[in-house]
Amino acid sequence: MNPQSRNRSICRELAALLREGVLTETLYAQLVERYPTEGWDWRSLGRWFLIFGAVSIMANWRFYWGLPRWPVSVAGNGSSTADRR
Repeated sequence: MNPQSRNRSICRELAALLREGVLTETLYAQLVERYPTEGWDWRSLGRWFLIFGAVSIMANWRFYWGLPRWPVSVAGNGSSTADRR
């Protein structure tokens, strides 16, 4: 049983308990919102995969193939630390 069908069966059971008078309206509303029955928002999920994929590709590109590195100045006068040997 997948999570979505399990949540639907739980909501059906909660509705039956509400009809029988075991649950109050407020308790039913609180319990039903814990078990969502609607599906995934696939567009949003795809957008997040695209963002994380682009970030990981750029990180791999930077660390494995290397981008030009800017000289690091310690003294603040524009000279790089590699020139101070």
